[in-house]
Amino acid sequence: MSILLNALEKAEKSIHYYALDLSQRELERTLSSVPKFEHVVCHGLLGTYDDGLEWLRSGRNASWPKCIMSLGSSIGECAPGL
Repeated sequence: MSILLNALEKAEKSIHYYALDLSQRELERTLSSVPKFEHVVCHGLLGTYDDGLEWLRSGRNASWPKCIMSLGSSIGECAPGL
């Protein structure tokens, strides 16, 4: 993700990046490794994919332009037998 965020910063694109994770510890670790940018603002969202989708649909977020990327693995999050 840092390659993409660095490229957006270099291009002076004003964006907000929201990292979503189930683990508060991992979310904090991820965000602490991201440098401070002038144009790219990083935020953390704690929850599931469904929580993230609900957050996107809520309030003023619903009208924002979005690009959604899933760069992690969700294989381990499947219920047994699926």
